Formats: sequence, structure tokens, C-alpha cells
Amino acid sequence: MKALFLCLLLQAGDPFAEGLRAYREGRFQDALAAFAAAEAAAGARAGAELLHNKALAALRAGDVAAAESAAEQAAARGGPEFAALRDFLLGNAAFQRCAAAAAQAAGPEAEPFAYDVAIAYAESARGAWQRAALRRTDWPEARRNVERALLKLEELRRQREAARRNREGDDRSQPRPQPVPPPERPAEQAADLEQRPEPHRTELAPEQVLRLFEILERKEREKLGLRRSQRRTPRADVDKDW
Repeated sequence: MKALFLCLLLQAGDPFAEGLRAYREGRFQDALAAFAAAEAAAGARAGAELLHNKALAALRAGDVAAAESAAEQAAARGGPEFAALRDFLLGNAAFQRCAAAAAQAAGPEAEPFAYDVAIAYAESARGAWQRAALRRTDWPEARRNVERALLKLEELRRQREAARRNREGDDRSQPRPQPVPPPERPAEQAADLEQRPEPHRTELAPEQVLRLFEILERKEREKLGLRRSQRRTPRADVDKDW
């Protein structure tokens, strides 16, 4: 009786058993914490099964990065069997990332490349599930998931093309800026310019033209006489510098 009580106490305090119980009850965050505690207690002796269970709990709890890391560790310690399990779980993780990226891509503030991210995760999921199916030929779930990924890729590519057309339509619907016309003159200024009189031109009579020529001729004779008188006047000698 005493031995049975001690056994029950050990089971109650076993984090691995607590992790299994929490996982079966759908308490995935608690399961992840329990499996992490079991791993910490085991240290380097933590087995592949414990690490794989931790990966499953992490994936269901939404911690995709922890799930991927634990799955890789399980495969490293467990051999080919856990390598296939790792590939299957990595496919699930990539598909979960794909779903999150696709939800963001469908949002109103999504970047143009958002669907490319979702498509890349779907491609990664397909590749991982294909590797799992090749490692274990008796695994129909892996093959069905490959088909599931292919269908998702087709859907995402259609959505990407529709989003691209919508963006182009929005760009065309935006009014294009019109060229700015030159500033117009005020109406008063324009009328003033249009009504401004032409410069006054007065034509000279023939008698006035002859008189003008006589005045010009007299001034030329006076300048000529002045130059001749200047040439006849002797200039004073000046010292030169050369």
C-alpha cells in the first residue's frame, strides 16, 4: 500500500506525465510548460519522444519557432523515424505561418508583396510534407497534406492576381494632376493693355526735312573747321618715358 502511494506521488510530480495529461485535455500552453520542465530536468538525457511531444505542444500553443526547434532536436536524437515526424511537423508549422501571412495579405493595409510571403510558406509546407511522405510510404496523411498545399498555392496565386488588378484599378481611378495654366492678367489690366493708344508718329513736311539737312550740314562744317584749327596750333614738347 505504501509502495503504491509513493508510485502515485511520483506520477503526480512527473512533468512528462503532466504534459501528456494537459495535452489530452487541450491545455496546450500547460503541456508545453510541462514538457519544457521535463526537458530541463533530463538535460542531455532528454529523449526524442519528449522533444517531439514538446514540439507538438508548442505548435498547438501557437509558438511556431519553439515547435520547429524542438522537432529538429528530436530528429537529431531519434534517427530516421523522428526525421519523418520532424518533416511532417515542419510542414504543419509552415502551413500555420502561411495562414497568418495570407490573413495579413487580405487586409486593407497590406503591402503589395504580402501574398508572396504567404505563397513562400505554402511552398515550404508542400516541400516538408513531400519529404515526410517519401520517408514513410505508409503515411497517407502526409500525401493528403501535399495535395492540400497545392490547392492552397493555387488559391493564393489567384488572390494575389486579384489584389494586383485591384491596385491597378485604384491607381487608374485616382485623378491625374492637370497642368497648371499660366496666371491670367486681371481684367482691368488686360483691358488697359488692349485699349492703350499706339505711339504718336508725326511725319515731317518736305520743307522741314530740307531744313533739318541744312542744320546737320552746318554742324558738320563747324566740326571740320575746329579740327583744322587744332592741327595748325603747335603742341608743347613733353618729356617721354621711352
